[in-house]
Amino acid sequence: MSVAISVLVPVYNVEKTLDRCIQSILNQTFQDFEIILVNDGSTDNSGKLCDEYAEKYDNIRVIHKENEGLGPTRNVGIRAAQGEFIYHCDSDDWLKENLLEKAYKAITETSSDVAVFGYEIFTEKDGEIVPFGTISVDDNVLKNGKEVKTFFTEQYFNSFIVLSACNRMCRRSFIIENELFFPALRRSQDVAYSLLLFDHIEKLVTIKEPYYCYIIEPGVYKGRAFKEMIDIYCTVYDWAYEYFNKWCAINTDVGQKLINNTCEQIANYSAYAFTEKYKNEWKKNAKLLIKDKKIKKYFSMYRNDKHSRFMQLFSLGLRLGSKEILYIVCKLMRGKIAKG
Repeated sequence: MSVAISVLVPVYNVEKTLDRCIQSILNQTFQDFEIILVNDGSTDNSGKLCDEYAEKYDNIRVIHKENEGLGPTRNVGIRAAQGEFIYHCDSDDWLKENLLEKAYKAITETSSDVAVFGYEIFTEKDGEIVPFGTISVDDNVLKNGKEVKTFFTEQYFNSFIVLSACNRMCRRSFIIENELFFPALRRSQDVAYSLLLFDHIEKLVTIKEPYYCYIIEPGVYKGRAFKEMIDIYCTVYDWAYEYFNKWCAINTDVGQKLINNTCEQIANYSAYAFTEKYKNEWKKNAKLLIKDKKIKKYFSMYRNDKHSRFMQLFSLGLRLGSKEILYIVCKLMRGKIAKG
C-alpha cells in the first residue's frame, strides 16, 4: 500500500488511553496515511483493542511482538512502514487534527529531511486533563548540517523540542538510507536517537505551532531499577558529549551544562527513589552512588551559579561518602516539594 505518511504507534498496556490516541489520528484533516500499531507484549487488553481497530479500518495494521521496550518497538514500526514519511506517536498522547497536514506541507514544500514542531503539555488533576504548558520553536528552514547541529545544541538545554520522537516528521528514505534506528535503551532512548538523527540531517524545517499533545503521567520511572536509571543518565551524557565533541560544539560553557544537567537528573531521581519508589532500599542505592567512580567524577565537576542548596548538600554527601547525608538531603528536598 503506497501512502504519504506512516504513523507508528508503540503499544504497551495502554488500554485506557489507546482509543483516544487512535481516534485523534483517524480524525486528521490529512487522510493519506497508514497506522501501524506495534503491540510490545501487552498484558492488558491493548493487543485486543489493536486487533479490533485493524478489523474495522483498512489503513490500520497491527504487529504483535514480545516485550523489548520502546526503542526496539519503534524500530519494528520503522521497518514495516510503507509511507513516504514517518511519524511517531506515543499511545498515551494525542494529535491535533491538523498535525499531519501541516507537517506534511512543511516538509514537502521545503524538501527537508525532517520537520520539527511545537507541542502542548497536559497533566491530570482531580480526574481532569488540564493544560500544563506549551513548548514551541520559531518558524525556520535550516539549510545545512552545520546550522542544524547549532540549532540542536542550543535547544538541547532549553526544552525537549529536539529530544522527543513525537514532535517531528521524517522522510522515510532518509531514515532507511542512513540506518537511523533507535538504541535498545529502556529509558531516554529518544534522547540518544535524537543525537544520532541530528548528526545526519542536512535540511530541517521548524514550525512554531504546537500540534502534538503530550500528557505527563503520574508515577514516572515505574518498573525500572535504580541502577538502571542511573546507568541510563550516564549513557546519555556519554552520547551527548561524544556527538557535541564531534560537532566541535564542546566548549567550557557547553561542557559544564552537560555535567550540570546530568548531575541534576541523577540527584533529582535519587531523591524520588530514596523517599518514594525504593524507600526501603535507600541504603543500598545510596551506597551504589557513593562507590560509583563515574558519578563521583561528574559531581566533582558540577558547578552552578544558581547555588541550589539541595545540589550543594547532595554533592557534599557524595564527597564525604555519607549515605545518611544523602538520605536526609533527599528527604528534605522531597518534603519541600510536597508542601509546595
